[in-house]
Amino acid sequence: MDKNKQKIAIAEACGFDDSDWIWPNGKGSRGESIPDYLNDLNAMHEAIMTLSNRQLDDLHTWISDTMTGTDKYMWLLTPQQYAEAFLRTIGKWDDVE
Repeated sequence: MDKNKQKIAIAEACGFDDSDWIWPNGKGSRGESIPDYLNDLNAMHEAIMTLSNRQLDDLHTWISDTMTGTDKYMWLLTPQQYAEAFLRTIGKWDDVE
């Protein structure tokens, strides 16, 4: 899944719509930029906080089952790794590019 699609999917899951987004050539109607989820751990933390308790359990399970050696060291994940785990948890990850 390309990075732009990831960023958009996370933003939509967090309640942003395309009128909110600032693109390189202009602003959305509200003039907000969507957070830089793929490079900012704080932004990913905010996204993860939108998940239900069940989804948080699923996120943790996915991370510990698929990212070798990270169960004990989840704080070492990159924003991009959290983004993939988040999108897989909410069923928005697309393996086809």
